[in-house]
Amino acid sequence: NKFTSIHDTVGFHDSRHSAGLQLADFVAGVWNGALRNFKESASLFEEHVWPTVRRSEAGRVEGYGLMEVPTRTDSRNHLLGRLRPYIERN
Repeated sequence: NKFTSIHDTVGFHDSRHSAGLQLADFVAGVWNGALRNFKESASLFEEHVWPTVRRSEAGRVEGYGLMEVPTRTDSRNHLLGRLRPYIERN
């Protein structure tokens, strides 16, 4: 049992007590808002989130920083279409 900080079940925690959860909440919220074309979210996404999204050596995000579980080509293509403006600018 060398992984003492990993829970073996689903747990719900108050994000006020975890900087990691607050960061995950921020990124998920900004990503969601950007995909829905909310101006402020899109600005935050482009400035703070998009530059840090994991990419392949060729610069592709699909399968690296953008992954759907389980793999669904239709979902991936939809998301890539919504992200096209960011992809084309970089």
